[in-house]
Amino acid sequence: MKRVEKSGRRETAHRLRGIIGSVFRLAIVSLRAPTDPTFALRRALLRPNAKSRAVIIDEAQFGGLLRSIDAFEGWPTLGAALKSSALTFARPGEVRGAKRSEIDFDKAVWRIAAERTKTRKPHDVPLSRQSITILRQVWPLSESCELVFASIRSNQRPLSENVFNSALRRMGYGHGRNDRARLPLDREHDPQ
Repeated sequence: MKRVEKSGRRETAHRLRGIIGSVFRLAIVSLRAPTDPTFALRRALLRPNAKSRAVIIDEAQFGGLLRSIDAFEGWPTLGAALKSSALTFARPGEVRGAKRSEIDFDKAVWRIAAERTKTRKPHDVPLSRQSITILRQVWPLSESCELVFASIRSNQRPLSENVFNSALRRMGYGHGRNDRARLPLDREHDPQ
């Protein structure tokens, strides 16, 4: 754990301690170990570097963001991806990489494959009527490829990692707007 901590991955070191502790607690219950040695290490690791995340907590400001996304007039695929993200609460990487084969219009569900999720478990996302409408509108734009939200430059690649943040910045949401109306923007690059 100290090696991991020294490499700068403090959060990982804390998670590692937790996982090892879970193993030892099971060993104690199954009479394979007398104690949990990680208990004594609770305060031995340095605290993770906490980064404050930008957030909208005011209902009116959140409504303004949703109206801005709804009125987005840029690339249609990007607009549809932003709306889908707002309606499904899926991770941006999952939305960007959405595949046509994952969408089941009849059952109104988006089945995200295990290899594309953070937990490496398949994930079913229910699709509202609004989500289905947005997907049907953007569907013809991706007929020649497997991706629902293909890149502006190549229909064989998903939208870039930075395109959501760049679009939100152009709509006026980003670092510096004000503390309570900022959004998490990780990169400063232009969209692809």
